[in-house]
Amino acid sequence: MKNENSTSTLSNDVPKLNPWRDDVLGFSGFARRLSQTILNISSRDGFVIGLCGPWGSGKTTALNFTKAYMRKHNQELKDQSVPVTVVDFEPWLFSGRTDLISAFFQVLAEHLPDDKSKAKKFQTSFGRFAKGNTDSLAGLVAAVGLTVDPTAGLLSGAATNMGKRSLDASLDRWLSTPSLQSTYAQLVERLNKEQRRIVVIIDDLDRLSSDEIRSMMQMVKSVGKLPYVTYVLSYDRKHVWAALEEGKAVDPLEPTFAEKIIQQELTLPQPSSSALLSLLDKNIGFIADQVEDSDRWYKIVSHGVRRWVKTPRDINRYTNALKFTWPALENEVDPADIIAMEGLRLFEPKIFDWVKANRDFLFSEGSFVLGTDGEKSEQVEVLAKLIEAHSYKSVIPLLAYLFPARAKLITGQEHSIGEPHYQVLRRRGIGHVNVFQTYMAFGLSEDTIPFSAIQKALDNLNDEAALYALFDEWLLNKDSIDQPLIGEVFKEIKYRMTEPNAVKPTQELLNALFSIGEAVSRMKAKRGFFMLGPSDELYLLIADILRTYSHGDAAKALSAALITKRNVAYGVETFNDYGRLLGEIGVSEERMDSPISMQDWEEFRDALKPLFEEDLASGKYLRYPKTWAAIRAYAYFFGEDRCKIWVVQSAQKDAGFLLGAATSLLTETLSSHGTSFSIKKAPDEGIYDLEALLPVAQNVAQASVFDGEDAERLAAFIDGATSWLDKAAARSTAP
Repeated sequence: MKNENSTSTLSNDVPKLNPWRDDVLGFSGFARRLSQTILNISSRDGFVIGLCGPWGSGKTTALNFTKAYMRKHNQELKDQSVPVTVVDFEPWLFSGRTDLISAFFQVLAEHLPDDKSKAKKFQTSFGRFAKGNTDSLAGLVAAVGLTVDPTAGLLSGAATNMGKRSLDASLDRWLSTPSLQSTYAQLVERLNKEQRRIVVIIDDLDRLSSDEIRSMMQMVKSVGKLPYVTYVLSYDRKHVWAALEEGKAVDPLEPTFAEKIIQQELTLPQPSSSALLSLLDKNIGFIADQVEDSDRWYKIVSHGVRRWVKTPRDINRYTNALKFTWPALENEVDPADIIAMEGLRLFEPKIFDWVKANRDFLFSEGSFVLGTDGEKSEQVEVLAKLIEAHSYKSVIPLLAYLFPARAKLITGQEHSIGEPHYQVLRRRGIGHVNVFQTYMAFGLSEDTIPFSAIQKALDNLNDEAALYALFDEWLLNKDSIDQPLIGEVFKEIKYRMTEPNAVKPTQELLNALFSIGEAVSRMKAKRGFFMLGPSDELYLLIADILRTYSHGDAAKALSAALITKRNVAYGVETFNDYGRLLGEIGVSEERMDSPISMQDWEEFRDALKPLFEEDLASGKYLRYPKTWAAIRAYAYFFGEDRCKIWVVQSAQKDAGFLLGAATSLLTETLSSHGTSFSIKKAPDEGIYDLEALLPVAQNVAQASVFDGEDAERLAAFIDGATSWLDKAAARSTAP
C-alpha cells in the first residue's frame, strides 16, 4: 500500500465521510450541532437552511459529517420510532430547467419506502404507480416528477428504465387523468398525514448555471415546499446571489430574493490557521522535512504560506503541485524556495508571472548588465502596481528573501542587507540564476552543475582518486554556449569553504586540483566581461585552500601536490602567480594579498626548480599551456640575459612555443564585433628580443601553420612587433 505522503500519491479532493475518523479541521462539532438542530425541526410548511462558504472550504465534508450523525441517530431509534429520511440531490448531474425539477422529485421518490413495505425500493413503488396504484407516498412523489417531465429523460437506474416505457398505454391513461396541481395536492396531504420528516441535501448549488440556480431556488420555494421537509442548500454565496439577481452584483447585506427562500443561513466555520498548517505539514512532509529551521524559513511561512492556505482545497492544490514538482527538482533547488515559488504560482499568479518575465532584472543580465538605477526602478514600479491590484504588501519581504541581490530595490530600503551570494549558492537558492533556470525549466539546464556532483566531491574529500575522476569527468562537460562547466564546480566548492559551516579542505583535494591544473589551463573559455573562466576559478579555489593553512604548512601542502602529481606546468603557473603577488616576479597589477607567505613561496620554489629543469632538458616545457609562465620562471631562475636567448631558440624550435610567447605580449579586446588582439604595452626588452622573434613569426605565418584565432594572434604580434621596432629605429636616428 502506498504511503499517502509519498510524491507518487497525489492528494485527492474527495470530501471526508466519517466525523469520528476523518475530522482534521474541526468540522465534526459544527456538523453534530447542525444535525441536532435539523432533527429538532418539525415544520408543517417545510424549512430551508443555507450553508454558505467559498469553493473548496469544506462544505461537502461538513454535510457528510452531518448526514453521518443523522444516520447514527436513526440507528439508535427505538423500534416504533420513525427514522428521518435523508435524501441527497446533486443537481449538477442534470442539465436543463425541466429536467432539474423532474429529476428532483424522482430522486426523492427513490429514497421513500412503499407505505405497505418499508423494505421495497422505488422501482417497485414506481411500477405499481405506473399500473394505476398511487396509494404509496413514493408513488405520489414520482407522479409529480412525471407530470413535470413525462419523458423522465435524465433519470438513472429504475427511474430511467420506466421513463423509456412512458408511452405504455396504461401509463398514458393515468397521466391523462390527474393534473399537476391535483397530484401535488395529494402529495401534500399525504405528507401532512404521515408527518414523516425528510431532509433534502442539495450540495454544490453554485456549480449550476445561473438559469439552473434560479430554477432550483424557484422549485424549493414553490413545488418543493412540502410539509415536514427540511432543505439544506450548500453554496458559495456570491455566485448564487449574483445568479438570482440576474448576474448583477448586489450588496449581500440588503434583502434579496434568496433571503425570501432561505430561512436560516449558516456560514461554514473557517478552520484555524494552525489546523490548516498542521494538515499541510502532514501532507507535504516529503519536502518540508528537508527544510532547515531558520529565520528565513519562518519569514517565508509568515509572508507567504499562512496567507495562501485558507481552505482544504488550497491544501490539496498546494500538496499536489509540490508532489508534482519536487521529484524533478529534489537536491537541485532549495526546498523552502520551491515551497515559496509554487505558492506564488498557485495563489499569486500575477506576481509569479512578473518574476518569470524579469529574469534579466533579477540577475543583472541582458539590458540590466549596465542598467541605470532609473531603469531598474521602473521594473519595481511595475511590481508595486501589480501588488496593489492583485496581492498584499507582505509579498514584498517574501520576494526580497527569494531574491536577496535585489532586496534594496524591491523593499525600497537603502540599508536592506540581503543574504550573501555564497550562501544563496550553497543552499541552491532561487536567487542564483542557474537555480532559477532549473526551477523554471522544471529540471537541470545545461548550464547547471548537479548538486549530486558537488555533494560527491564533498563526500570524497579524503579520496584523491574519486576526486580526480569527478573533475576529469567535468572537464568534458560544456554549457549551452559550448563553454566548459568545470569552473562552476570549482566555484561551488569554494563557496562551501566559506563560513558558517565551512567545509575543511584536504591534501587529497589539493592534489586532485593540481592533477587537472594543466588541462584546465589549456581550455579556451570565453566568459565575457563579467565572468571568470575555469583557470581563474581554479586559481581562486586553490588560493582559498592555501589560506586555511598556517605559515610553513602551506608550502608543504603545495610541494606535496606538485611532487605527488608531478604537474610541473601548473606548478610553474602557481609559482608565478604568487611570486607576482609577493613582488618577486615582474610587477603585480592585482590588488589581492598573496595566500601564502614569502617563506612558503620560497620553499615551494626550491621544490619546483629541479622538476622545472627536468622539463627544460626533456623539452616538455614546449607544451606548457601558459608559455608566459615558463618564460618568467626561466628568467627568475637563470637570469634575463640567458632567458632572452632561450626564448628565441625555443621559438625557432617549436611554432607552438612561438605562438605562446607572442600571445603573452598581446592584449585581448572583446567587443560587439568580436575579439581583437594588439600589443598595447612595450614588451619587456630584458627577456623578449623582438628583432630576433619577428622573422621567426613571419616565416611561421607564411607557412600557414595556424588558423582561426591563433593565426589572428600571430598576425597581431607581427604587426605590433613591426610597429615597435619601427618606433625604436626612429628614436635611434632622431637628432
